[in-house]
Amino acid sequence: MTFLQDLRFAARMLLKDRWFTVVAATALGLGIGVNTTVFTFVNAVLIRGLPFERADEIVYLATRDTTKDENDSSAASWQEFEDWRDKARSVPALAAFRFQQMNISDPEHPAERASGVAVTANTFSVLRQQPFLGRDFAPGDDAAGAAPVVIIGYSIWKNRYGSDPAVIGRALKINEVAHTIIGIMPEGMRFPTNSDLWRPLQPLTDESRRNRFISVFGRLAPGVTWNQAAAEMAGISRQLQTTYPDTNKNIEARLMTFNQRFNGGPIRLVFLSLLGAVGFV
Repeated sequence: MTFLQDLRFAARMLLKDRWFTVVAATALGLGIGVNTTVFTFVNAVLIRGLPFERADEIVYLATRDTTKDENDSSAASWQEFEDWRDKARSVPALAAFRFQQMNISDPEHPAERASGVAVTANTFSVLRQQPFLGRDFAPGDDAAGAAPVVIIGYSIWKNRYGSDPAVIGRALKINEVAHTIIGIMPEGMRFPTNSDLWRPLQPLTDESRRNRFISVFGRLAPGVTWNQAAAEMAGISRQLQTTYPDTNKNIEARLMTFNQRFNGGPIRLVFLSLLGAVGFV
């Protein structure tokens, strides 16, 4: 009975001072909304992993200068990617990509800019993610001199082509070069970071080993632990330091997770600071 009396008293007080009630309810609603929004972003950026089969097996390989801060990391050169691919057994299937801005056009639609990435032909097989329409890249698609092809994202297929399945086989100009559309990725597939177009990354053999702009990832071999893979890559790094002292002195391979590679450093600090701030609310 006491509880009901307290409840009635509280209701009378809230009705008596309506402005206080409105302010309190508004503050409570805003606080809950802000907390929910920030946690949603933190969960998406820092907590949730890649949306692929057995995503815990996917590792990123970066380079690190051992004379600098241990948290500093850079991309790899094309030659380092080839060395790792040839020597590593703990990560038997290595793939690589390079971010590119792509201007797309065709006779039926206005030109627009899209976020794209050039990838090795085995990229989607490593991720175990296939186009839902059309085909994946074939091994020869990333060979030097191969005919230009492209896989488009779901949003481009929907917004630019009206979800027309007949788009497969059509020509799409990317930076004024005609590419044949061979596949369409499922909705939500934006790997590695909000990408809408994927085209083959052809060999860059004329690049210097000092030019490190290739992002490398792979999938751990069955039964191989993270520490075992890290130890093997450390050994490969020592070999490269000896073989190429001019370009690989003090350079070692560093295994990373997706979040460490793309959401570490300042980005991670900003989101954790926001989460801590709204926690006080």
